[in-house]
Amino acid sequence: MNFFPTKKYTFSLIDTDDKSIERLKRRTYNSDSLISKTTDKSFIGIINVNDFKVISSERGIGAFCVLDGEIKNQKGEVDIYINKPFKYLFSIILLFPLIALIGISATEGISLSILFLCLLQFAFIRFAFIGLFFYILSKRAVNKLADVLDTKAISLV
Repeated sequence: MNFFPTKKYTFSLIDTDDKSIERLKRRTYNSDSLISKTTDKSFIGIINVNDFKVISSERGIGAFCVLDGEIKNQKGEVDIYINKPFKYLFSIILLFPLIALIGISATEGISLSILFLCLLQFAFIRFAFIGLFFYILSKRAVNKLADVLDTKAISLV
């Protein structure tokens, strides 16, 4: 079971591969580490000949989603996933209901209602908090990437 959501998009370009990659290079601050920095560029990351790994340059929340993509023959694919530091942070947050369950069961004993509440909290954190946050921010990042690359069509796989 995958606790952290991912998305995969395919797109087709209006321009040639070289022009699109060059446009992406102009709008990307070159950095090996995918960490938020104050910059006037749209993205932060690494761009090679026909592949890229970037984050949005939005301060604070831009580093949440990593866009890992490849462009070939005026078509491309981009995988979007949660950046590793955020995965570690959310893993710790997902442990809170389990820690509370252990603490309560050690002092008062375990009951079905407490177990149910723990599972409900875990599901709420995963689906409402992480899932909704990922949905909104990945949509923003894909729209920004589509604008920079000048795509004809972009679709979720």
